[in-house]
Amino acid sequence: MSSSAIELSLKGSSNMATAHLKLLSRFLFGGETRFDGSCKKSLEAAFSSVIKRQEENSSRLPDLDGMKAGLKSDRESSVGNEGLLEMAVENLEKNRFKVVVAGSLEEAFDAAVCAIGAENFVVKSKSNITKEMRLVERLSESGIETVETDIGDRVLQLSGERPSHPTGPVSHLGRDAISGIISDASGIDVPADPETIVGFLKTEIRDAIGKARVGITGANAITASEGSVVIIHNEGNVAEVSRLEKHIIIADSNKIYEDLASALNMVKLQTYYATGSVTTAYINIISGPSRTADIEKKLFYGVHGPKDAVVIIVKRGVQAEWLKESQYCIGCGGCLLECPAYLEKGPLFGSAHKQGGIGVIDSAIKEGMEAAYDNGLYSCLKCGLCKENCPVSIDTPRMIGRLKEEAANNDRLKKRLRPLRLVANSVTLAANARGVLGAFSTKGKKTAYFPGCVTTVNTPEIRDAAIKVIEFARGQRPSVIEGCCGGAWDSFGFAEEREKGFDEFSKRAEESGAEEIIVSCPHCYEILMERGERLETHGVLRVLRFSEAVGGAEFAVSDKGLKAAYHDSCVFGRRYGVFDEPREALKKAGARIVPMEREREKAPCCGFPLILREPLSAGPIAQKVADSAISAGAEKLITSACPGCYYAMKRTSGIEVEDISVYLSKKIIKRKEIL
Repeated sequence: MSSSAIELSLKGSSNMATAHLKLLSRFLFGGETRFDGSCKKSLEAAFSSVIKRQEENSSRLPDLDGMKAGLKSDRESSVGNEGLLEMAVENLEKNRFKVVVAGSLEEAFDAAVCAIGAENFVVKSKSNITKEMRLVERLSESGIETVETDIGDRVLQLSGERPSHPTGPVSHLGRDAISGIISDASGIDVPADPETIVGFLKTEIRDAIGKARVGITGANAITASEGSVVIIHNEGNVAEVSRLEKHIIIADSNKIYEDLASALNMVKLQTYYATGSVTTAYINIISGPSRTADIEKKLFYGVHGPKDAVVIIVKRGVQAEWLKESQYCIGCGGCLLECPAYLEKGPLFGSAHKQGGIGVIDSAIKEGMEAAYDNGLYSCLKCGLCKENCPVSIDTPRMIGRLKEEAANNDRLKKRLRPLRLVANSVTLAANARGVLGAFSTKGKKTAYFPGCVTTVNTPEIRDAAIKVIEFARGQRPSVIEGCCGGAWDSFGFAEEREKGFDEFSKRAEESGAEEIIVSCPHCYEILMERGERLETHGVLRVLRFSEAVGGAEFAVSDKGLKAAYHDSCVFGRRYGVFDEPREALKKAGARIVPMEREREKAPCCGFPLILREPLSAGPIAQKVADSAISAGAEKLITSACPGCYYAMKRTSGIEVEDISVYLSKKIIKRKEIL
């Protein structure tokens, strides 16, 4: 596969380029696995309803930021805290829990079987760690029948489907699909009516609970100071399951909190981010087996609840410092609600028991880099919406980037990463070749413009327009540095090549004599800003964004209030907080910016990082942005000088797309008009 073939896929008409991208994707990567269309619609509808409830209930949590800060602090101090684990075990045992600290999932399974004893029928409620253990399947293999008592988990048990959300596991299934699953499993024709479906499952589950003597649950939190277990639920089944003769609780050691106050803060946030509500229907705080001292103040155990309560804590290993943050996850699923990749790929993105980018990280830790690759390591857009929507602000994009670097050095993945290496090499070579052919025709100027490799190869109209606008705004034409800064390699995790690319760029910058560099591409800006000290050794003192460099200019106002929507770049926006600067420049040029439903910090990604590897997913991601602009009443959608955003958006339909540099270049006041 030649670099010219890849370059061709990044140029030309929309239809031709899209068709070429699909063929190229199939050739390089073997095509892409698609999420069922009806499931995708169900997932989007379910997640949209959660977002709507969050917006409706946000005023009921006036100190949301304070609650989140408290949770972050609690997670930092509790995760991996050996002293807290010891305190929890000691106080749980004081409360007459039987406690087992398991060093592995295998040990936890053996402990569960031992606790079940001679029983051959048990019921359980939702527990993500038991999914990871494959508890139900393994108990069945051991001759112990297990019935899930949560409605959603019971449907999953009957279907064998992957869960699509940690608290709403069948969010991707509509009533017709669920009706078919239940009918096939039961041999009874169950109509596709939600009330009938719930009624049927409720009867089945109640019969199972009535038959069982042992109940298994997870735990949302274990409080070290009180020695208590906190479980939240909406259906009421946990209350029933936990009141059987024996209650077995299986929990991750990362579920331990210092005290009840911190645990309750967490469950309130977990509820809000998972469902949009401010509290669940039930919050159970269990501090040992049921007991009474009503007769002569003597304690008797096993009254209206279990006589025996067993807590099995799975102790997690210590992770590398850069991965520790992933263990702060509270399992709310907030990161999934607006994740563009997840909304397209559903449970195909993430591991079997943990969804989305955080699930990819989890699989890398527990199963290895090959599993992370298979679970969607390169499907993550690193757009940052997950971090924006996480109550603990977990920086999943940062960890995904580091995992890509680990993958690039993994011998067992080298062959599978060859196509990505080819893509990065082809784009870099094409951009660097153009730089060699005449990048420095105006050396010696203090200001240089760096378009970046994707702009040079893919969207030269941005480069040409940006040069004109910079010349107008700054009063002098900048020198132009073409080539690659290492960003093309960085996108795929090839760190060694990225740093070599940056060193080559730095030499070119020094040769140009520039003291400041103006950048269009957000990714290039990020690469340069993170290496500012190294740039200074080559004489470059400042790196400016395009909109920052030209924002003070006065442009011709001739659009008579053109209604335009502005698409925020993920990097410029969520990473660097740049929202008003480009909008002000556009307003000066006569555009009337109309707000889109999701913009600024909540702006969706354009999908460009997937455009070559998974074009069938990338296209709909971009179209959603275009549709949002249309719904806002915009006549034009303007992108942020990001070549990726512009390339992705100009292949959408229904609205004209123009980059900010191109738009402003048309508004340059002629010198004679100024005079």
